[in-house]
Amino acid sequence: KVADDREVDDDRKVDDDRKVDDDRKVADDRKVADDRKVDDDRKVADVAVVGEESAEAVAAARTAAGKGSTRIRKLLPWIVIFLLAAIAASVYFGLSRQQAAGTLESAQVVAEPVAQHTATGVSAIVLPGGEAIRVMENSFNAAFARYLGSGDADLTRIFDFDIVEFETGSSLLTPVSRTHVEDLRKILVAYPEVTIKLIGHTDATGSDDENLALSIRRADAARNVLVREGIAADRITSEGRGATQPIAPNDTEEGRALNRRLELIVTGL
Repeated sequence: KVADDREVDDDRKVDDDRKVDDDRKVADDRKVADDRKVDDDRKVADVAVVGEESAEAVAAARTAAGKGSTRIRKLLPWIVIFLLAAIAASVYFGLSRQQAAGTLESAQVVAEPVAQHTATGVSAIVLPGGEAIRVMENSFNAAFARYLGSGDADLTRIFDFDIVEFETGSSLLTPVSRTHVEDLRKILVAYPEVTIKLIGHTDATGSDDENLALSIRRADAARNVLVREGIAADRITSEGRGATQPIAPNDTEEGRALNRRLELIVTGL
């Protein structure tokens, strides 16, 4: 019986140990479940926070976009005005260039170009203000610059503008002639008190009226180039004398070439 009682006690102890183990296992399972629930709750909370932040970011972006759209709508009239002004300026300056070109091209001529005489050697002349020009020795610009630099007050001297040629069939200057006219512009800029007169001449080919009109157009064309390049219009006058003042016989080509010329007279110092 004592042995049976011990066996019973052992069985009870085993049962108690199993129950304790079971209770511990249940407690552990509950703790694991509770931990999982806590983790899930934290994840849900994190998702909620992220959602709120995303919603706030979207709202901020929409607000910024709305403000940007409002600014663009406010600036749009000014942008349109600026574009219209730019287009108008472009059209205006384009028309101005076309009118300037048309003024020269409209003065059509029928005679041969003004003769260009040969000058030997090249000289560098330093003008008042320090700018230097390179001119052909014995050319018009060389003689004119030296005359002004000498202080000679002789207003009766006539300079033969022998380095000017025009495009065939028009009063437009050739590229080489424009270079010489540019040198003349520099001389006039260096001597701002000087005033001049340009006189056009022709040979005897054609009628007197045609030659007079031709000589006027030639003188005006040279004057217009100088004025367009910045010389004050009131410093330059022009006139034409047709074929009334030849410097050579008109019965040879060489003579007629010499008679087709421009002259420059200093009218004020």
